[in-house]
Amino acid sequence: MCEPWIAGSSKTEGPINALGDAPKGGAYLTAPENSMRGGAYESIYAIPQSLLMLLSQATELVNQVTDARGNSGDSGIPNSLVERCDDLEKRIMDWHAESTPSNKNSLNSNIIQHMTRAFHNAIIIFFAQHIRLMGYRYLQTFVENVIESIEAVERIKAEAQILAAPIYWPAFIAASEAFDPSLQDRFRSWYNQVEIYGIECMRTGIRVLVDVWAEGPSRGTRTTSLWKVVAKRTGSSLMLT
Repeated sequence: MCEPWIAGSSKTEGPINALGDAPKGGAYLTAPENSMRGGAYESIYAIPQSLLMLLSQATELVNQVTDARGNSGDSGIPNSLVERCDDLEKRIMDWHAESTPSNKNSLNSNIIQHMTRAFHNAIIIFFAQHIRLMGYRYLQTFVENVIESIEAVERIKAEAQILAAPIYWPAFIAASEAFDPSLQDRFRSWYNQVEIYGIECMRTGIRVLVDVWAEGPSRGTRTTSLWKVVAKRTGSSLMLT
């Protein structure tokens, strides 16, 4: 079982269960309290705590909206949650990373900047695909931002001979809305590159993505993301590191 820890999450109160439909198949991103204090992920990736809190809040809201839609059969947002959705959407879209201190190691600083950019854009996609049910074309810019950043991180790590497993969540979320063949090829190439880490949950993730890509963009009325539908249908349990 892959233990999905997220860098810089030491202040998170309890685990973040991102996108999860547990236990019958779903996706999980957990950030145990104090899990990475002083660890390699914290020093290399350092995802800002404010971004992790936005993910936690988005996850809670997605679960509430999805449950309400499931009960009503309506794809709209319940009136009781509209204001919260609007407020959180604004805070996600308006979020900006703090400037990196000048005394930071330049190599680590570059990795942190790219990974933070990837994570932020993935949260935008996550919110949009579940709350707003937006079509993939509207999300392509954010998908491109994620793949550009995670490619850059692996490039920097390779040049500096840094061996550190990637944070998988942004890659999976972005790839789940990549229906352009050239973008899919780039995500496949990234997956092949990080295969050296031998993380089984990543292999499960790419299998779900292959099914999502084969099925193509969602058509007609839906109440959640296509990848969640595929994961539930196939009984895939994803641990998104």
